[in-house]
Amino acid sequence: MMTRTPKANTAAPLTDEALDAAAGGYELENVFVTSYQTGGSGHSAGDRPTEEVAFYYNRIR
Repeated sequence: MMTRTPKANTAAPLTDEALDAAAGGYELENVFVTSYQTGGSGHSAGDRPTEEVAFYYNRIR
């Protein structure tokens, strides 16, 4: 019987350029966090985090 050893998390931190590419290069002006919720919402999400963040902003460029 063979067993696998889990690999350590070797992901590199995201750079600003990588985040811009992932977000499509959008930029928000005058941003405020209007609400946030941590944890789950009672739905079965397995072991995935289910945080929510809501923003108020004046303009998208």
